[in-house]
Amino acid sequence: ATNDQAGVRTDSDTVYIVSAPSLLASKSVDSHESYRGAIVTYTFTVINIGTDTATDVTVMDAFPSTLALISADNAGIIDPQSNSVTWTIPTLLPESIGGQEVVVSAQARVLLGNGIIDNTASVSSSITGPQVPVISPGTTVNSSYENAPLVPVPSRSLPQLLVLTLLLLLVTYRYKARRETHKD
Repeated sequence: ATNDQAGVRTDSDTVYIVSAPSLLASKSVDSHESYRGAIVTYTFTVINIGTDTATDVTVMDAFPSTLALISADNAGIIDPQSNSVTWTIPTLLPESIGGQEVVVSAQARVLLGNGIIDNTASVSSSITGPQVPVISPGTTVNSSYENAPLVPVPSRSLPQLLVLTLLLLLVTYRYKARRETHKD
């Protein structure tokens, strides 16, 4: 601390400003209620809300065994062994200087008959500063509507079946007879 000629005491300190990316991720699913065999689409949105460019951004989603990964857009790499998909984004500029959000999606077939499917992805970046992992919230698919419920068909007695069969034969005979008369 020093005093100037007017007797004002001044002090100085050094402030270091750290520039770093900060990734924000969100995840959604196109259908929250599904059934076995249905195809659901998961969409991931990543944006850099930090002050520096994020490099080698990786979006990774390891699908649970209740989902069978089918496809991924934007050069997503599917690993059938781990039932996962990985997208690599070489650089992601900060939003403050015109960086755009990146949207990627994957499709999976529901294998679960009844229950809840939680699916969580992760987003990270290998940067020169601190590592910035971001875990997006899980998305739930309720697949309790497996193969629409069967509606029982009332059974018929033998006499009822015979009457229905005779009616069907009579209608068929009359139809054929009318067709023959209209030919001439």
